[in-house]
Amino acid sequence: MLGYRADKTKGKWANNPAAYPKRRLYLNLVRPYESDEEIDREYDFRFLTDEEVAQQDEQSLWFPLREVLQFASAQDIDMAKLLAYIQSKQLNAFGGQALLRLSQVIIKDPVIHYFQEDEQKLDRVLNIFVRLNSGGIPLSYSDLLLSIATAQWKSDAREAIYGLVDELNEFGDGFEFDKDFVLKSALVLTDRPNIKFSVDNFDRENTQAIEEHWENSVRNPLLGAAELAASFGYHGKTLTSANVLIPVAYYLKQIGSPAYFVNHPTYASDRRLLRKWLIVGLLKSVFSAKTDTLLGAVRTAFQGNKGDGFPFDAIDRTLAGHGKPLKFSNEELDALADAEYGRRDTFSILAAAYPALNTQFKFHLDHIFPKSSFTKRKLKSAGLSDDDIEDYLSTFNLLPNLQLLEGVVNQVKLDTPFDQWSKPMQENPAEWANYCTQHLIPKLSAYGLDSFTTFRKQRQAHLRQL
Repeated sequence: MLGYRADKTKGKWANNPAAYPKRRLYLNLVRPYESDEEIDREYDFRFLTDEEVAQQDEQSLWFPLREVLQFASAQDIDMAKLLAYIQSKQLNAFGGQALLRLSQVIIKDPVIHYFQEDEQKLDRVLNIFVRLNSGGIPLSYSDLLLSIATAQWKSDAREAIYGLVDELNEFGDGFEFDKDFVLKSALVLTDRPNIKFSVDNFDRENTQAIEEHWENSVRNPLLGAAELAASFGYHGKTLTSANVLIPVAYYLKQIGSPAYFVNHPTYASDRRLLRKWLIVGLLKSVFSAKTDTLLGAVRTAFQGNKGDGFPFDAIDRTLAGHGKPLKFSNEELDALADAEYGRRDTFSILAAAYPALNTQFKFHLDHIFPKSSFTKRKLKSAGLSDDDIEDYLSTFNLLPNLQLLEGVVNQVKLDTPFDQWSKPMQENPAEWANYCTQHLIPKLSAYGLDSFTTFRKQRQAHLRQL
């Protein structure tokens, strides 16, 4: 109402300031809206340039909406000022009624909510819009931010950003990346000094830098990071923080985003460190708070890297200096050792327990003692006491009874009791020893349902020592 809009004039160059004439909102005080189309509109509102307003004729008298506030007096209309204006402009009955109605809607009635914002910061305007628009068509802050960035790109920014989001989400079993992640990553990966998610950081200089370095500094590294995460078995439900992939992408950018990074033997040591970073970063929720500060600090650690591989230790020291060490306390380890089936971070905990996992195969999160065995009826039939039954039902879903099992094998195992399913392996000492080592299975004399408590406690101790 108090500002203006500036649409591009067809036929003029996009970088020509004259291609965006300012148009303010006006109301015609001479006659109602007229059109051959059946549009339910009584008043003739238009966005007009100063030149168009100057060309008024007998059929138009354009009143600028921003001037209606001159008739405001506290929370009411200053009728003396309004009548004086009507007389000075010699308005007809329609014009007087229209101006009175406009004043009522904006000044007196709670139909349009407005206030004057004196601070000239677009970032504040966007935040106000998001709050006030909550009842309308959903538009997030990043939607508006993307509009600002798009206006300054020479190519199609929306197509590039949304296209990249779609590509990222197609890896493996699918991810849940969004445009916020891509925009934030772009600021970090193109080494913008300030990476705060605000409109000030998507000015012409920064957006041009992002566009110029889009392929090599943003798109290719992010695609490589997502492909790597998928190769480690992660997907949208288990990657609990997208931001942990930004340091991965930054490292890939540093080494030129090699095409065969995911499986080439040359990068085996890098992949081990990157897998460690993903697991620890996710379990420690590194970027759950102070995200911009910590991402900036991690980026500084990369910039001091001498090219000796992924700088996990340097990142650890940097984060420790910000109160976010990558080492786990005893209390944290105890909590992780009791993680529950269905939690999004349980996969990362088990991934830490399987350092030699061949991620070329698809793995399922499997109950070692099958879930189907844990019903009150079956447990009572096994001769367990009421106290034992309560203990079994409260612990069978916890980490000590979970393993990562190759999908095909898990389909064969299904609801088979563990002692029956493992019997063929136990008859082959080498095969059984290999399975127990890989899955941290404690050595017991028997693996029937009555041994579950002993099994759970011993396996929990094995997991705790990792």
